Amino acid sequence: MRLPRLELPAVAAILAAMYGLLAFPLSDYDYFWHLRTGRLVLESGSIPTVDPFSFTVEGRPWAVQGWLFDVATAWVHGKLGDTGVRAFFVAWLLATWAIVQATVRLFVSEPSRALAITLVSAIGASMYFTARPLVATLLGFALTLFLLMKHRETGRRSWLLGIPPTMAVWINLHFGFVTGLGLIVLVCAADFASRWMPLDEAPPVRGRLTPGVATVLLLASIAALGLNPLGYGALATTLEMSRTNVGSMVVEWYSPDFRLPGSQAFLAMLGVAVVARVLSRRRADWIDLALLGAMSAAALYSMRHMPLAAIAMAPVMARAFAGWAPLPWENRWLARLPVGLREGGGKELGDGVHALNWALCAVAAPALLAASPSIRAWRDARMATIVPVEATRFIEIHDLRGRIFNDYAAGGYLIHRLYPGHRVFVDGRYNPYLPDVIDDFLRVSSLDSHWLAILDRHRIEVVLATAPAQGFAQALVSTSRYRLVYADAHFGVLIRNDGRRPDLPDVQPPPSPPRPR
Repeated sequence: MRLPRLELPAVAAILAAMYGLLAFPLSDYDYFWHLRTGRLVLESGSIPTVDPFSFTVEGRPWAVQGWLFDVATAWVHGKLGDTGVRAFFVAWLLATWAIVQATVRLFVSEPSRALAITLVSAIGASMYFTARPLVATLLGFALTLFLLMKHRETGRRSWLLGIPPTMAVWINLHFGFVTGLGLIVLVCAADFASRWMPLDEAPPVRGRLTPGVATVLLLASIAALGLNPLGYGALATTLEMSRTNVGSMVVEWYSPDFRLPGSQAFLAMLGVAVVARVLSRRRADWIDLALLGAMSAAALYSMRHMPLAAIAMAPVMARAFAGWAPLPWENRWLARLPVGLREGGGKELGDGVHALNWALCAVAAPALLAASPSIRAWRDARMATIVPVEATRFIEIHDLRGRIFNDYAAGGYLIHRLYPGHRVFVDGRYNPYLPDVIDDFLRVSSLDSHWLAILDRHRIEVVLATAPAQGFAQALVSTSRYRLVYADAHFGVLIRNDGRRPDLPDVQPPPSPPRPR
């Protein structure tokens, strides 16, 4: 039996999928409230229009962004559990970088060079390889970029016909659809500049966006955005939400912290793109300068844009490296293989290189299976440091009643585990809580003036705090109004010290280790 051909990119995808099924993290703060929203839509058969999850803003209008992605995630979770959700998110990421690979191959013919560029792009975006609807925006952005680049390279306008349907689906998946509009505008600007201010020795392009085609494309894309339950109100809501988020307390809207490994990986990827562009024998066009300049500036302004910039850097790197001479392993490494393997290694094995690829998968699969208990243990231990798994279980087991004051990042997990029995003080949705609840949360968390009065005003009976050995939790204990009844190294549960629940003794917290960033 002759084995089918197995290219190296397929090997990388297979290995990534196998590892992702074991280790892909389901601990993102926002994942949990998205999951619960999807379950709520499936259970009720309708999309909520007012907040159902919090007692602080109960009944306040809430526009659900990305309802379709939430429903799909909840459906997969209900059918296949956590493993199915891991496969679901890994599939989105693999599809995204398969499209990135296809974009790279528009400019680079050598398979090994194209794969290397794709992997560099993926590494630059790896900080955001988490379980969140952002993966829909990554896929939508990559597909829109591919269609625009395919039109530029082939001159066939039929490729542009795929963009409006992409926008119509995208708006129902994630509010990041606005980046697709921005990408279209950016490519339009680059093509207009190339037409009116051409750069010397820029490589020829078969298809540029003319003003007429660009206008029709933008109008058709905007028209497609009306195909969602909120109509064109979704666009206005998203723009307003983006405006408020830019100046928010949400860390991912800040500039990158280059002490973090993920930010360092992005910076290294950006450095590769810049060096490749500077040293390339192929002269730059306006599209190279536009993608490199605008997307790197967006990423440096807000780390949330880093994965989009990493995707945009792939064609920039590909176009730059297309002007480089073959690297040592390209087109010549086969000559170093034994003759028998180079010529196929026998009829049953098929082509020698593909046989090596199959062998790599055959070795990696049992190795990952053997390591799976350790990988799962690492995954679960890390999750317990990020979200309050055991603290929430304590609240459930001991049936703690009353309103909960919770950390902002823990709100989504509490919604997932405790709703509808408990409603949260605040969670990662952020915008429904502006400005009053966010202000109360920040004043309490920072022990600002009247912080105890704020807890009293909200009639807080239970507090779920981070780092119970220090800071806010210990300040609560020192007031004698609350007592600590559960503590692990990362989370603690306090209840009002009013004589109730004598069955729950006071506990001493263990030392708090540094939390992962």
